Order: sequence, then structure tokens, then C-alpha cells
Amino acid sequence: PFDIYSMLWRYLAAERNGDGEAGRAALQSRLYDVEADRWPAVVGRHFLGRATAEEVLAEIDAAAPEARVERQCEASFYLGKARLIAGNRRDAKRLFEDAVATGVVRFVEYVGATVALKRMSQ
Repeated sequence: PFDIYSMLWRYLAAERNGDGEAGRAALQSRLYDVEADRWPAVVGRHFLGRATAEEVLAEIDAAAPEARVERQCEASFYLGKARLIAGNRRDAKRLFEDAVATGVVRFVEYVGATVALKRMSQ
């Protein structure tokens, strides 16, 4: 229940299945118990409208140098999903392209970005 990534993916699944309200409620109730400064809690707050995209991106610079490109991949993917949920396909596509450009192929967010780009091109 305290794995932030699981929380984010459950929220995205609920959004994709048309049950965004329940997904947001579940994310909010679970995120409440997570330390606010743990990455990527700020992404969860962004999905809930309590953090800006700029705040998410600022967390990239707060990471150790070796982790910045990984956070960039994750942040770009999740911000892209937020844009897609909001109906902004152009910005979502740009963010998914940014995630792929990181080259962090071992991250599920990289794979998610490539899948999202493929879906958007169809």
C-alpha cells in the first residue's frame, strides 16, 4: 500500500478504464500515508492537482546526478499521461518523446511512453 509507483499505475489504469474519479480517490487516500518528499510522490500530487508540472520537474534537479536521467524519463512519461488525460495530445506527445529520448530502456515508463506514442500515431 505504500509503493508510490503502484499507486500511480493503479490511478492511470482507473483513468484509462473511465473510472478516473475512483482512481483519484484511491490515489488521494493512499498518498496521504506516504512521505511527501519521496520520489515520485510529487507526481501523485500533480495528478491530484496539488503540484504543478514545474514542481515535478524541479524534483529531477534534486536527485543525485546519476539518477537525474531516470527521473527525467519517469517525469516526462507521467506528465505526458497527465496531459493526455486533460486532452492535450500535442504536449503529451512531446513529453512521451522526451521520455523515450532519455534512453532509459529498462524503465517501464520508457516502455509506456513508446506504447503511448504508437497509440497516438494510429
